[in-house]
Amino acid sequence: MTKLTNKTAIELALSFVPTEETELRDKLTHIAEGFEKKSNHERKPTAKQVENVAIRTEILDFLRGDTSKGYTISDIKAGVPALADASSQRVSGLMRPLVLGALVTKYTDKRVTYFQAVTLD
Repeated sequence: MTKLTNKTAIELALSFVPTEETELRDKLTHIAEGFEKKSNHERKPTAKQVENVAIRTEILDFLRGDTSKGYTISDIKAGVPALADASSQRVSGLMRPLVLGALVTKYTDKRVTYFQAVTLD
């Protein structure tokens, strides 16, 4: 069975309302349209999301400076001026989309995690 959402619940209730109840049908239809608008709404990125994209670009530029070695989170914090006062958790969070997007590889050596830019040959 599929998950019962607000939209499907309204549509189900609408199917049980007699056609002569126009006011109730109009109200339920209006509510269903509101759920449809909410789910299809195109949202613009927040200021923080835009800032994170810029910082990820700086991180990639830093990592591509020397692709022969891996960098720890501390190395990345020291090499990227925008991350000078950032926590390790924040830097790790910024690295995650880069790793998932296959722009950076993540590996562990002797319980230390390293990040290395992917080279395009």
